[in-house]
Amino acid sequence: MMEQRREQLWETGLYDAPSHPRLGKPEPGEWLASFPEYGETPKEYRERLKPLAPERRLLYLAPFGKLPAGTLEKLGPVLAAGLGLPWKETKLDDFKPNAWDARRRQLDASAMLAALAPRLPEDAAALLLVVEDDLWAEPLNFVFGVANPETRVGVFSLARLDTPRRLAHLVQHEVGHVLGLDHCIYYRCLMQGVNSLAEVDANGIHLCPVCLDKLAHRVGVDPRRRAASYAKALERAGLAADAKTAADALAAKRFQAAPAAPTGPRARPK
Repeated sequence: MMEQRREQLWETGLYDAPSHPRLGKPEPGEWLASFPEYGETPKEYRERLKPLAPERRLLYLAPFGKLPAGTLEKLGPVLAAGLGLPWKETKLDDFKPNAWDARRRQLDASAMLAALAPRLPEDAAALLLVVEDDLWAEPLNFVFGVANPETRVGVFSLARLDTPRRLAHLVQHEVGHVLGLDHCIYYRCLMQGVNSLAEVDANGIHLCPVCLDKLAHRVGVDPRRRAASYAKALERAGLAADAKTAADALAAKRFQAAPAAPTGPRARPK
C-alpha cells in the first residue's frame, strides 16, 4: 500500500525537487522498515484539517528539568521561522507529572503528554515541553519525542541530541505533529519518522515540498517568505550550510503554479 501511495503522488510530477530525493525501499532498522505507514497527500490533509484559528497561533515552549542555559532562546527562533508561527516561553513551575520510571531511569512520554494536556494555553497552536531526561513509550525502548495533535501538546528530550542541527530537527518534527503533519513517506524530509540519530542526520532540517504544501495551508504562511525567514534563523543559529538550502523545496512545480495537487480522494485501508 505504501509503495502504491507513493507512486500515485510521484506521478503527478508536482512535488519532485532535487534537494529532496524520493524515498526508496527502507533499509533494515530504519523507521519505515519497522513501521510501514500510509502517509497523507496534501489534498487529503486540506480535507482533514482547516487552517489554524486566528486566536490560536502561538507556539509555546516550556522547560522541564535543568536545561542548558539559553536552550529555548536558541530553539524558539528556528522553530518559529521553520513553521511560520510566533513562539513564546512559558513556565510550568508546579508541573509534577507522575512519569518517572526509576527502573528504566526514563520518563514515560505518554504520561507526560497526559499531564501536559490540561496546561495548554487558550491561545496556543501547540505546547511543547522540553525535558532533560530520556523518554520512552511503548513499544519502543526510547523516543526522541512524542506529540498528540488532538490535545495540541508534545514533549521532546535533549538527552540524545548533542548538536544544534539535531535539536532543530526534533523540535520542528514534534511541533509539526501537533499541527497535524503525519510522518512523510514520500521524500527525504524533516517529517520522516526516525529510529536513530543516523536517520535524524540524513533527513535534515527542511520540509519536503509535500509537507511544505501542507504547512502553507495549515498556518497560512507564504512558502517563499517562510524560506527567507527560515534561512536567516538558521544562519543566526550557526547552521549556515542548511541556511543556504532553505528555499530548495520551492523548486517543485507545486510552487510554480497556483492549482492544488490533484492527488485523489482519501481512502484509508480497513
